Amino acid sequence: MASIARVEVRMAPGFHQNLEEAVFPVIVNVAKEVEQDIKRNAPVDSGDLVRSVTRRDNVITISAPYWHFVEYGTRPHIIRPRRRQALWWEGAHHPVRLVQHPGTQAQPFIRPAALRQRRLRGITVAVGG
Repeated sequence: MASIARVEVRMAPGFHQNLEEAVFPVIVNVAKEVEQDIKRNAPVDSGDLVRSVTRRDNVITISAPYWHFVEYGTRPHIIRPRRRQALWWEGAHHPVRLVQHPGTQAQPFIRPAALRQRRLRGITVAVGG
């Protein structure tokens, strides 16, 4: 009769914790590079968008409330006044009831930074809002 040898491989207790401790500095360095790419690629008008990019360990936050309009662009849309009867801004000849905005073209700066690291290192970088 044939005998069967059986070998079972198990992870030592605490292995995941040790692995995460060993890998975390690498992840933080990748996050630093993604942050730098985001800041380098972000379009600059007033500089608020770039200044709103912050990083803590491996989490990058972009706090400018309009980041998604820049990243994804906007469709043509109508702008109406919310609190007054008309819209007016400095340089306008007269108040108007509405403005037909032509939309804005997307200027991606977050996704390319994340995808660059993915191509370079094979690391998954999650992008969410």
